[in-house]
Amino acid sequence: AVIVEYASGFALGSVAFGDVDLAVDDDNACDGPWGDKTLAASAAAGTWGAFVAGQLVTLTAPTNAAVGEIPAGRCMQIQIGTNASSGVNQITNPGTTTSYEVDVYGTFGDHALYAVGITGTSGIPITAVVSSGGGPIFPSPVGDTVGPVISNVLVSNITATTATITWSTDEPASRTLSHGTTTAYASGDFTDNAYRTSHSQNVTGLLEDTDYHFQILATDNSGNATTSGDFTFSTLDVTSPVLAVSVINVTETTADVIWTSDESTTGTVTVTSVGSFPDATLSTAHAQSLEDLAPATTYTVTVAAQDTSANTATANTTFTTLADLSPSNPMSFTATPGDALVTLNWVNPTETDFSGVMLVVRTDRFPEDAADGTLIYTGMDTSYVHTGLTNGQVYYYTLFATDASRQISSGATASATPVGAEDTTVLPIDTTPIAPPIVVPPGDTTVLPPDTVPTVPPVVVPTLPIEDTVPPLVPTVLIPTSEVRFSVARDAIVLQADSGAVDVLGGRPLAVSLNLTNVPAEIASVQLELSNGSFLMNPEAVLVSGMDTSLVAIENESLYVARVMTPTESGNLVIRINDVAGATQTITYQLIVRGDGSVVDRATGAYLAGANVSLYERLSDWQLWNAAPFAQANPVEVSGSYAWYVPNGTYRVHVLKEGYSTVDTVALRIEDNIVNIPLELITLLPPMGEMIQDGVPPLSAVTQQAVQAMTILQQNPGVISVSRYATPVVAVAAAATVGIVLASLNGLPFLQYLFTAPLLLYKRRRRKQWGVVYDSLRKIPVDLAIVRLLDGQSMRVLKSQVTDNQGRYLFIVKPGNYRLQVSKDGFTYPTSILAGLKRDGDYLDLYHGEPISVVEADAVIAANIPLDPADEGVKTPAKIRLERLVRRFMYVLSLTGLIVAFMVALLHPTIWTVVVAVIQTLSFIFFVRMAIPARPTSWGIVYDQKTHRPLLNAIVRIFDPTYNKLLETQLTDSRGRYAFLVGPSDYYTTYEKDGYIKLEVRPIDRTDTKEASYVSIDVGLNKNK
Repeated sequence: AVIVEYASGFALGSVAFGDVDLAVDDDNACDGPWGDKTLAASAAAGTWGAFVAGQLVTLTAPTNAAVGEIPAGRCMQIQIGTNASSGVNQITNPGTTTSYEVDVYGTFGDHALYAVGITGTSGIPITAVVSSGGGPIFPSPVGDTVGPVISNVLVSNITATTATITWSTDEPASRTLSHGTTTAYASGDFTDNAYRTSHSQNVTGLLEDTDYHFQILATDNSGNATTSGDFTFSTLDVTSPVLAVSVINVTETTADVIWTSDESTTGTVTVTSVGSFPDATLSTAHAQSLEDLAPATTYTVTVAAQDTSANTATANTTFTTLADLSPSNPMSFTATPGDALVTLNWVNPTETDFSGVMLVVRTDRFPEDAADGTLIYTGMDTSYVHTGLTNGQVYYYTLFATDASRQISSGATASATPVGAEDTTVLPIDTTPIAPPIVVPPGDTTVLPPDTVPTVPPVVVPTLPIEDTVPPLVPTVLIPTSEVRFSVARDAIVLQADSGAVDVLGGRPLAVSLNLTNVPAEIASVQLELSNGSFLMNPEAVLVSGMDTSLVAIENESLYVARVMTPTESGNLVIRINDVAGATQTITYQLIVRGDGSVVDRATGAYLAGANVSLYERLSDWQLWNAAPFAQANPVEVSGSYAWYVPNGTYRVHVLKEGYSTVDTVALRIEDNIVNIPLELITLLPPMGEMIQDGVPPLSAVTQQAVQAMTILQQNPGVISVSRYATPVVAVAAAATVGIVLASLNGLPFLQYLFTAPLLLYKRRRRKQWGVVYDSLRKIPVDLAIVRLLDGQSMRVLKSQVTDNQGRYLFIVKPGNYRLQVSKDGFTYPTSILAGLKRDGDYLDLYHGEPISVVEADAVIAANIPLDPADEGVKTPAKIRLERLVRRFMYVLSLTGLIVAFMVALLHPTIWTVVVAVIQTLSFIFFVRMAIPARPTSWGIVYDQKTHRPLLNAIVRIFDPTYNKLLETQLTDSRGRYAFLVGPSDYYTTYEKDGYIKLEVRPIDRTDTKEASYVSIDVGLNKNK
């Protein structure tokens, strides 16, 4: 048996067995679930007896109970009073507020004495622990004021989403465990009101890999509470890291592997045919440089990573090293003749693997390869003086560049003829006096001495060279120009030669190749001429051993290539193909040199150094263009200019520089493989507050900021891009806005009215009468109602009209039988309220759907048609507020669309943008016409009767008293205003608001009015008392 004994002062006289519950825990944790025992007034088989007498509640085990009816170590929970599941009666507490004793004992050998404070609850839960051995459990002493001591706090069984927290108290205590990701413990509480000294709590619903804080509140049965300090634990991380692997800075023999993870990891990079590279640094960003790779080779990179929780992940990627191209030719190769010498100058290639030049000479023609002539110089210099030459002899030079892979260029050519020094000897002047002439008398036959006879020198006529007028020999079969190819970006991009013109960037590598696979005759040589030098075109070759020119391996004998640097100015590019028969084919191209794109200060025109320029490519979306396969960088930090060779496609340029406006260009459709548009940046003003602090007047600061904003808006190419992209967007928005108005605000009838109104006006000039469609209760015209004229037999629609703002319509018809049909959202036809009536006040000849017989030509059908308001029920304030919010949203949508449309039309004026602006204007007019009611000519005010302050959101309703039908509901605005538009009839109104007494005003007689008017009565409401 279990006995619960209450101290004197408690009255248990009304408590019976039905007011008692006994339950046993399912295990030794005392945390539930609890198994209820069946109770009765006396024990029976399978039923516990519950007997109340005096201060004792005695629970007797079932008559068939055996040892272990309640297993040893289990917790028992006894509830007495209305806390019991069927409890009706409860214990009456003593009249004095203090601590009282409740003693729990029984035949099982244990004993517990509890101090119980008198509280407002209707029952006291008692928990006793049945141990396997006897001995008392000593209670807290009466008058205990010390809270429990919390100790042995332990967190175990931690998973990704759960944990178990256990602790002990030095006395029986209830508990509340609060937990969260911060010391605010906002994730929730776990509460157990059972009193025990060993506590365990399963915490669930946790987030993975998250740090949690928790705190324990322990309360003993005297109401003393202790709050623990802050404890922490972390849930497990069971999610593998997410890896991203990329390879950048790829060259012929090197590359950098970059891999990142969404959490700190270590890992290993493995490259096929190269090796593994472990990285023990715990980080989210890792890099590994690769060297000694083979050119033009594809490698697979595998990254295996592990986080701090031993979760692993792998990621793979591939990359291909760049092909090891032949070196570019030396540029600006010149030969300057001297006396028995020639001075040669050149500019070496800029390739990183450039290893030197080889200078070869002949006296009969240009050497065609490194072995074709006399090698006179090898090295890294940029000049050489060739001495010991014969004056008057032509010397032909070819200069070859080599690289670290012993590849050799096609050769740059130059020639010169040494000349001797000019003879500057001055002859002596003859000072012998000139003898006077000898005069011979007439008839004198004296012969003068021979040496005195003057000698007349013969006249020598120089022999002019005969001009060679024979034209050069041209091959009979020409090589097509389609065999010529111009390659840039390390041969990754082939330029188009449209109409004999090739667009290139100045000062950059250009490979000119000629395919002679199907050559019609044996080729002797191929020459390339540019404004910055002359070159041989040869099959690409490799030196077999060092600088030994006698051994040259040809890679492709049919492909003649010259690698050069483009000149800085436009000019001709000439290819001369010489065959062994002496014939020469000349192919000429116009090389159009394009300048780099500029990044300048708009105000000064000065180039801006340090600007960051990025190129984005449009694929499925805008992505940063990968420039590595094209031997270029992106983004680049420029010194005022930039340019890229790119595959043709769609791109945009983004420019960023501190202190300047950011530029995003339009979508650029590139069809010539070059991106080089000029860009202007605007110097940004200081922040407005800083300007004012520096003494700039506020109005001037605002004006300058506004002007700058507009300037940036107009100058930024992105604005044009936005306007172009915005044009279809705004068009769709305009169509959507119109669609919303048409669908939700009777827009289609309004459009129909716009088209039929001119015809209606014409008819009105001819006729003085018309029919009116009106509200049967409010007696006001219904506009934009569709009135259809039907054939009386087939019910086919013959004509239709849309009523104007006075509800008017008319039909002029031929003899026949007709019917009318009316439709309008929010109304029903035909009327049931005025069914059978022929007159309604001033409205005569009411029409209810009867057949109409016409016997005269050009007769007018103009009956008055009442429509009944649809019974939508009483609108709640929440619904009215929602409708008001929707209308405001639609107003903002229409107005915003109108503003954006006009801005786009202003920034990017085209026929289409102007049309869109007009459409948006019409949609706004639609909205204003359809959704915004006319402003009332008078307002009623609902106010507080005592303070006379207007009441916001007071509910005002107007009714028809004859049929007691609600006509309309309004909420007052912030100034307490409302107004109902009504026709000639009787009405009454009601006014209500939370906290105020409802008021009804009747009658409201408007039968003496001829036109529609507003019900707008000022009403004061009294507060509830």
